[in-house]
Amino acid sequence: MKKRHGNRRRYNDLTDRFRAEEEKHKRLTEKRKRMVAESVAIGGMLSELTELEAPPIEFDEKLWHAVVERVTVYNDDRLVYSLKDGSEITVML
Repeated sequence: MKKRHGNRRRYNDLTDRFRAEEEKHKRLTEKRKRMVAESVAIGGMLSELTELEAPPIEFDEKLWHAVVERVTVYNDDRLVYSLKDGSEITVML
């Protein structure tokens, strides 16, 4: 009887460890997917930039759409540019 309890405890411990590792694996897999998507977006932006012969002096709509995800305007005269690589640039007017 004592051996059964020990085996049951060991089984439960191993099951708990397995579930914890399984959850960790799931989180890391999701993180990897996000990183791959960001890498693809950055690669696209770099491709757009390398096609330019010189840095743009005037507005370039194609470059804008390749780099900028959205711009948020706030009541406190703040603009937040959200870029496709996940970064943000804040500008005060």
